[in-house]
Amino acid sequence: MIPLLLLVGCASEKETQSQVSTITHGIADYQKSGKVVPSLENKDIYQLLVNDSEDVRYNPYERSLKENQFIDGWGTPLKFFRNDQDQIVAWSAGRDGIFDPKRLGEDILGMTQTVRKESIQAQ
Repeated sequence: MIPLLLLVGCASEKETQSQVSTITHGIADYQKSGKVVPSLENKDIYQLLVNDSEDVRYNPYERSLKENQFIDGWGTPLKFFRNDQDQIVAWSAGRDGIFDPKRLGEDILGMTQTVRKESIQAQ
């Protein structure tokens, strides 16, 4: 028999993986429309994807709606940053809720390439 807590943890992980993927795809779609993400603050990205965008609509989980920012399956707000390749990364701290780049074991990361004019080629 599988302990109930383990099943809840798996559900939270799968939900968060899906959430991070959907958010990073939403950011990519936003950028493809020629717009620039002005801030990497969670609440600002939430505003762009949920409230402001006419082209991109993200339907957040109830917990995110209550907080007006993206919250992972364990109740921790996501963090956003740019990596060395200029990709925007959405970061969930995972089950332990600790953001530590030295121990990413159960953390969930999703990233998208930032669209730049020089990277767009004529078809």
